[in-house]
Amino acid sequence: MQTDKRGKAVVLWALPADKLFDFLKSSQQGLTSPEAKARLDEYGTNEIKAKERKVWREVLLSQFRNALVLVLVVAAIISFFIGNKIDSAVILVIVLINTSLGFAQEYKAERVLAELKRYVTINAEVRRDGNVSYINAREIVPGDIVLLKVGDIVPADIRLLEADNLTIDESSLTGESAPVLKKATTASKKHSVPQYLHNVAFMGTSVTSGSAYGIAIATGKDTFFGKTATFLQPSVQSDFQKSIRKFSNFLLKIIVAMTLFTFAANAILGKGVFDSFFFAIALAIGITPEVLPIIVTIALSKGAVKMSRKKVIIKRLSSVEDLGNIDTLCCDKTGTLTEGRFQLERYVDTDEKKADNVALYGLLCSSISDHKEHAAGNPVDTALWQSKAALSLHSQLQSFERLGVNEFDFMRRRMSVLVRLANGSRGSLMIAKGAPESILKTCKSAIIGGKQQKLTKLLIDAFSKRVSSYEKDGYTVIAVASRPVKKSKISHADERYFELQGFLLFLDPAKRTAKASIKTLQRLGVAVKVLSGDSAIITRRICNDVGLKIAENRVVTGQELERLNEKEFYNHATKYNVFARVTPEQKFRIVVTLNNEGNIIGFLGDGVNDAPALKAADVGISVDSGTA
Repeated sequence: MQTDKRGKAVVLWALPADKLFDFLKSSQQGLTSPEAKARLDEYGTNEIKAKERKVWREVLLSQFRNALVLVLVVAAIISFFIGNKIDSAVILVIVLINTSLGFAQEYKAERVLAELKRYVTINAEVRRDGNVSYINAREIVPGDIVLLKVGDIVPADIRLLEADNLTIDESSLTGESAPVLKKATTASKKHSVPQYLHNVAFMGTSVTSGSAYGIAIATGKDTFFGKTATFLQPSVQSDFQKSIRKFSNFLLKIIVAMTLFTFAANAILGKGVFDSFFFAIALAIGITPEVLPIIVTIALSKGAVKMSRKKVIIKRLSSVEDLGNIDTLCCDKTGTLTEGRFQLERYVDTDEKKADNVALYGLLCSSISDHKEHAAGNPVDTALWQSKAALSLHSQLQSFERLGVNEFDFMRRRMSVLVRLANGSRGSLMIAKGAPESILKTCKSAIIGGKQQKLTKLLIDAFSKRVSSYEKDGYTVIAVASRPVKKSKISHADERYFELQGFLLFLDPAKRTAKASIKTLQRLGVAVKVLSGDSAIITRRICNDVGLKIAENRVVTGQELERLNEKEFYNHATKYNVFARVTPEQKFRIVVTLNNEGNIIGFLGDGVNDAPALKAADVGISVDSGTA
């Protein structure tokens, strides 16, 4: 959203194309090179200014940001000047050992994280000076016409002007597990969150199928990705750091009070001002727990080393203690509780029995022709070819040859192929696969109970209800149909008179270890809350699969949270434990609300949409597949 010259808000995704061009002072031919350069000077480069990693001096100085360590340093200095040089040296050695241990662990973590993050230069295809050319994505400016194709990382927030079967993986930004279909039609003014903006391709997401072009409406920090990044607050003190600070301040007050009392008492009793002063200082040094910091650091370092053997990188030593004290764990769903990718769960016939022929036909009617191929962004076909069924049916697949194909598109919502046995022993077979409602429209019969039956309206309604039941269970449903043909070529017009064979059921399944982990957390008294950007239906299914009891059997959505005042939001955040379709800001608010209640919060996430909440929690935990 931007403002016009009069300061009035303009919703760019709701503008018709001609008004959009007028507002951004661009055209179908794109910008000229001088215009692009001027806008680059005005808006800056198209990149998110990431916080620089700490250099060794910063990591070293951070070890002294502890009141207890500072007390020891002061005690060492005073000991030196009053002649207790050996005591001074001992205290300094303890401080140095403590500092070295903390520095070694944290600096090593900084280096490992720096190595893990790969900086890749992204090029983008744009239309400038009336020609199509490739430029560094950093040079894209508002008004540029950007072309997108399969495999591209979207370089900016792009308002789509034309889209051909375009689907985009937005999981890193929104938490949506399945690729999202995009259209070039205008969106409603009332929507302002990515999940509901069907005509915008967002920076940092990836194109999984189709192609499109559009106009850049936001770059850098002004993109949805950028706003999420800039929403991150500076690092806050964790619960353990707060406790240490409180203890250090308390100890410092005791030392000062005891020192002043001793000095005053001795002076009043006539012990002499200088003798009283030195005695009081010696007492202060004596009651200072010199070895406490090193004991704490050694204990935390030992914990960090043990966790490193489990391939866990501890960035901040104090997190070890906080991790053990967590009483509430908030977590994302996609990629944390789940595998983060589709898998073929079941393949059934019309009688809901396992049917190899349904899996076989699904594999034959695919954008991939071999299990060794990597699908360029088609999660359904990828899941099919990575399934156990593909391996078990490999020999049968080899006996077929493909004669023709009608590619998938989102108008028909299906694809079809023409195949025949390689030895020519049987005639050709046409197979269709796609959205159940689309396939059912093309069918005239179904195999039910081993017999062919005419597909009446009553049967179609029954199958539609069954599909709805599958979807309520969280499955993505694909229907499969076939018919024999006497042709060597096919077209869209041939997609009719099919016989319904059955259904392929896909799911982003729960991780194998998730259920056991949930049980362990519950046994330890740790409350678990799921904060997902995915749909309520799928979120509910996964929670049931991992054994997480849903409070009052209610999944709270982001839209519900939007309508709540502060008190109501607080009540929902503390009362309920499963949230769906929530924005990064809402995740952040839930974590902050719980933290303000005195809870020790851990947050487990893997995407850009989790970043604010990860930062706000006492312990931010990211998985190995997390977005860099």
